[in-house]
Amino acid sequence: MHILLGLLTIAMVYAMTRQWYGLVPARWAAALMAFNEYYLNVSSRATAHVPTLLFVTAAVYAFSRFLATERPRYLYLAGASVGLAFYCKESTALLLPVFALTLLVSKHRHWLLKPQIYLACVIYALVISPDIAWNLRANPGTTVTYNDRAVGQATYATHLRRIGGLGLSPYPSMFYLRPTVKAVALNLTGSELKDETQEYWSVNVALGVLLLGAVLATTVRRASPDHLRLFLLVMFWAIFGFFTLIKRGATTGRLDPVSWMWVETTIVPAVVLTGARLVDVSVKWRLPAWSAVTAALVWACMRLLLVE
Repeated sequence: MHILLGLLTIAMVYAMTRQWYGLVPARWAAALMAFNEYYLNVSSRATAHVPTLLFVTAAVYAFSRFLATERPRYLYLAGASVGLAFYCKESTALLLPVFALTLLVSKHRHWLLKPQIYLACVIYALVISPDIAWNLRANPGTTVTYNDRAVGQATYATHLRRIGGLGLSPYPSMFYLRPTVKAVALNLTGSELKDETQEYWSVNVALGVLLLGAVLATTVRRASPDHLRLFLLVMFWAIFGFFTLIKRGATTGRLDPVSWMWVETTIVPAVVLTGARLVDVSVKWRLPAWSAVTAALVWACMRLLLVE
């Protein structure tokens, strides 16, 4: 089931990129999604990460279809998909303000005055209503067994304590530049940056530089943005920025106080935008650029094969 869900996520990334940017960008976006260390690693584990990325990608794909067609049914599908993603990870609720901000800054802002937008929010609320009901009844003091140890039940309040207030966190950058960020932190502070999720792989530095560079290049690009480009930029910077601007919180039990994996959903806009930028490379530099990206993807696969 995990393999099938992982493949479906890649297929949606491919389909969305092809509809907006063409065949070659779609192939690059799918390859970047499929063959980076992070996705290769988490897709081999029976955890919440693959279902999270599946439902987030489904929500992004549905909203992209709404931006292209303005058919309300895609809003409803996006709302339901975010609701299902919420069951995997509560942080996916950030997609709702991302959708709203995208409409606000785009030519679709008039939809904010229409009832269909709020009906989609109602659908989202209905999907997560059993979880809300459970949280209202749950007692955090009640202990449950997790990994052969007794821990308190994790409620919404428990998760919110992972936010320690406003601050500057290096952890989101570790998703793309993990060794570099750890080395810089060690040089600046003299102490090693604690990695709460070191059992997982991040993307290699070459792919991290490529993905972040493509997002930055797209952000400062002077060309008039298409609807998908604007949406993906809002999604990337809103989620990445949110977790960058909060301090490490305090938690008890099994929850990590902070993790670079909290920004894993930003990989969806990153690979789509990177696929689009790779075809913009001039003919003179296309072969060396594409060869370097291919080498980074092959290296990602070889690293996991050699280690695992």
